[in-house]
Amino acid sequence: FFFSSRRRHTRFLPVSWARRCVQETGTWGADKKQQRFFGFSFVLAGLSILWLFERRYVISNRVYDKAQSRCLHLDEPIIVPANEGRLIHVVSQVEASDIKDIEFDMQVQKSLRLRRSVEMYLYTEKNGKCQKEW
Repeated sequence: FFFSSRRRHTRFLPVSWARRCVQETGTWGADKKQQRFFGFSFVLAGLSILWLFERRYVISNRVYDKAQSRCLHLDEPIIVPANEGRLIHVVSQVEASDIKDIEFDMQVQKSLRLRRSVEMYLYTEKNGKCQKEW
């Protein structure tokens, strides 16, 4: 059937692009050796990528299992010098308070932490030209 607009006419065929290439040229555009080579190389590349991702998954699961086996669970959040440097799991309720930054005259209500990050450009002149530098 035809789809028409004011400037162009487009004809939709019930035949795919690959089938039209085969009908016009008689082949897929390459000989059998090239087809096998490219097919084998794509399968090999896919398997190697799959192996890399599976390897990363296994390594991360080993790290999580090791951390879970070494983790110490505490019922109350108390500081004990014997637990210094160990991995500890604590379930507790956190209470937030108001935080004020004196330098910027800013106050945040019911927050756990206020983090300040400052970046600035420095304009320098070299050979008569101004340049931005960090």
